[in-house]
Amino acid sequence: MTRIVVVWATVGIMPPKRTEQVNCRLSSADLALLRKAADTLWPGMPITNSTLLLTLARLKAEEILKSPRKRG
Repeated sequence: MTRIVVVWATVGIMPPKRTEQVNCRLSSADLALLRKAADTLWPGMPITNSTLLLTLARLKAEEILKSPRKRG
């Protein structure tokens, strides 16, 4: 649990209480890509797959919501 707090503190937000469960399957290539992104943001930080996925997804979601909406 300490690892999760460290990672969330690194991105400047408090860890929310996790009340929802989501399962997903990733290809080895997708997981390697996410690992590489995490290693770039937090070099040397031991991160679980769950924390890796949730943190990067949250960062991207916040980025999307801050940018002006694109219309196709």
